[in-house]
Amino acid sequence: MLKVQRPLTRPKAAGRAGAHEVGAMLIGILAPYAAKDQVAAYAAQGVNAFAMEFLPRITRAQTMDVLSSQANLAGYRAVIEAAAVFGRAFR
Repeated sequence: MLKVQRPLTRPKAAGRAGAHEVGAMLIGILAPYAAKDQVAAYAAQGVNAFAMEFLPRITRAQTMDVLSSQANLAGYRAVIEAAAVFGRAFR
C-alpha cells in the first residue's frame, strides 16, 4: 500500500491499515515520532511499514527523498498561488 500520509488504523475500514492482511507492506510519509500509537498498531496488525522520511538524505538516494520533493512542490504551488493573486503576467 503506497500512501502520502499514514492511514488510520481502524479495523475493517476500506483503504485503511486494518483492512490488510498480515505481511502487507505500507510505504509512505508515516511521521512515526508523532504517531507512536499508530506505528504500534501497524506492528500489532503485522503490517510492514516503511517511513519514507527516514530514507537517508544522501546523493544516491536523492530521487527517493520525499522531504526535498515535497518542499519543491510547495515552492511551485506558492508561485502559482502568487500569480493568481497578482493578477498580471510575470516577466
